[in-house]
Amino acid sequence: MIALLIFLIVLALPNPAFFGPGDDNCWFALRSRATPSQGLVQEMDKWAGSPLKNKQGDRYEQDCEEHSTKGFMGCMILSCQDENEDDIFVANGCAYPATGRCAHDKLDKFCAEVQGKPKCVVCKGARCNERDLELKKSGKVKTPPPPPPPPPPPPTTTTTAEPEETTESSNALSNLAHFSPIFGG
Repeated sequence: MIALLIFLIVLALPNPAFFGPGDDNCWFALRSRATPSQGLVQEMDKWAGSPLKNKQGDRYEQDCEEHSTKGFMGCMILSCQDENEDDIFVANGCAYPATGRCAHDKLDKFCAEVQGKPKCVVCKGARCNERDLELKKSGKVKTPPPPPPPPPPPPTTTTTAEPEETTESSNALSNLAHFSPIFGG
């Protein structure tokens, strides 16, 4: 009788699938200021279930458990930022299956190609990366360095003619120059 009661209770409890599919899904998308490099698109396609079309607003849900033997590891948001902390590109998807972290070893090189700095976040929860699909601007503006100081003005030289002075030594030299020998002829 107790076994039958336990059996009925187990049957009455909802199946985890009852709560709906997608409890382990993340949004998969790539946004870029310019056309992303072919290498970046290919790398993301390798790790995705289907290829990116890279159209504005294109995104789809990715089943993260399907690509991982470790179960749901979270959702990844990797943004490549410029010196003002504005996004150059944003890659969204499941956390990297091997580590449960960002795919730095796979994606950072593409950020370096555009002189950016990678920043990555892993969030937990189904589709938790939805709010971070689009490119963001930080609003910061890097202050330019101050201009160099102006060059110094060119040196000014003033020459003034001084009157010639006659001194005894100059007179003596002058007299020697006009000296005629006494001897000789």
